Amino acid sequence: METYSFFIKNGAVYLLFPLLFINTNYFMLSSILGLKLFGANYYYTFRKLYDNEYITFKHLVRLTDTGHYAMLLGYFNKEFLPICHNINFIITFFFWSATILMGLTSVDEIKNKEINSTLQLVYTYIHHGLYYSFTLYFLKDNEITFDMVSLKYTYYWILIWLIFIYIPWVLLTNDYIYSIMEDSELRKKAIIVGLCFPLVANTFGYLINIFFHYKSLN
Repeated sequence: METYSFFIKNGAVYLLFPLLFINTNYFMLSSILGLKLFGANYYYTFRKLYDNEYITFKHLVRLTDTGHYAMLLGYFNKEFLPICHNINFIITFFFWSATILMGLTSVDEIKNKEINSTLQLVYTYIHHGLYYSFTLYFLKDNEITFDMVSLKYTYYWILIWLIFIYIPWVLLTNDYIYSIMEDSELRKKAIIVGLCFPLVANTFGYLINIFFHYKSLN
C-alpha cells in the first residue's frame, strides 16, 4: 500500500519516468511530460483535501505551469527560445527569491498522511531549476536574438496570463495561487516588479547569448 501511495498517488512514477530516456534524445521531452503529469496528478488525486471545487484545474492556471508550454515551444522550434528563456527565467528567479529571501511557502502546502511532502518538495525544486537549465543548454548550442521583438512577446505572454487566466481564476475561486499575492500591499509591489521583470529577463538572455557565442559574434 505504501509503495502504491508513493509511486502512483504521490506521483513518483512521473519523476522517475524521464530516467528511462536519460541516454536518448528524448530525455528533455520526457522530463517536460513527467513534470507536467506530476502536477496534474497531485491536484486530481488530492482534490478532496482542498476547499476549492476547481482545484483539479489548478495545474493549468499558475504562471509556473506556463513554463511547461514555453519549454515545449523552445524544444520544438528554436525560434521560440527567447520567450522560452524569458518566461522560465522569470519563474525560476521569482520562486527562489520568494523561497530563500522572503521565506514564502506554497499556499497549497498542507499536512496530510496521504501526501509525501518530501516528494512534493523534490518536485518543486526540480521544476524550478531543470527548465532553466534546459534553456541554457539550448542557448549554448544556438545563437539567439534577444531584442525588442522577444521583449514584446514576453510581455504579451505575461499580460495574457494575468488578464485571461490569473484574474478570472482569482475571481472564481478566491485562490490567489501565490502567497505573496494574498496581501494587498505586497500584491501591488509584486505586480509592479513582475511587469518590469521581462526587461530584466530579456537583458540577461542577451548577455548570456554574448557569453556563449562571443567568438562567433566577433
